[in-house]
Amino acid sequence: MAEPLLLVSDLTKNFGRFCALDGVGLDLGAGEVVGLVGPNGSGKTTLINVVSGLYPPTRGTVTLAGRPVHGGAPHTVVRSGMNRTFQIAKPLGGLTVEENLRLAGASAGHRPLPEGDLLQLVGLSGLQGRVAGSLNASQQKRLDLARALATGPRVLLVDELGAGLSPAELDQAAGILRQLAEAGMALLVVEHLMGFLAKVTRAVVVLNAGRQIFRGDLDQAVQDPEVVRVFLGG
Repeated sequence: MAEPLLLVSDLTKNFGRFCALDGVGLDLGAGEVVGLVGPNGSGKTTLINVVSGLYPPTRGTVTLAGRPVHGGAPHTVVRSGMNRTFQIAKPLGGLTVEENLRLAGASAGHRPLPEGDLLQLVGLSGLQGRVAGSLNASQQKRLDLARALATGPRVLLVDELGAGLSPAELDQAAGILRQLAEAGMALLVVEHLMGFLAKVTRAVVVLNAGRQIFRGDLDQAVQDPEVVRVFLGG
């Protein structure tokens, strides 16, 4: 059995006396997409923040291609081959789209991926000279995704890419994620929109109050008594 690209073991994060993550574990292989779902406050974004190096873990390990990355600064995690998007995109608003991508690629410590290819992939072709701050919210989300991809990650953490997108934009975003997975990238996708998530993967991990309460098929998740109780209001 191939070693997972991303392995998260017993991940715990405390903020003072508050336990935001409590012993979470998951793994991702090349080309695999796993959805991360749960009610508000369940720990989804905290998990992304700890795995990506924004917060150090209180306990537990994160390994990327067999190498530990937990506790490392975000830029070291990026250079190790993992990057993330943000729920609210915050590009460098005074710079152009192209300049945003070049800086992102340079931060990875290797030759940047071609900006034109990235812009075509995310649906921003022809906008490389636009000031990023002049883009609408949907375009800024796509630029945020392109900036993450410009670093050449093997693992991508996607934090609510579908939020605020139109149905047509959701279809396009789902297509992009499927294309990345088909190219061998491992994706952990935080999402509230189950219809969008179903277009990308059937595999989900469900969190509640910082604990992992389910991992399996999306159709099974919506029938699981505990998931129904805490997430679907049953």
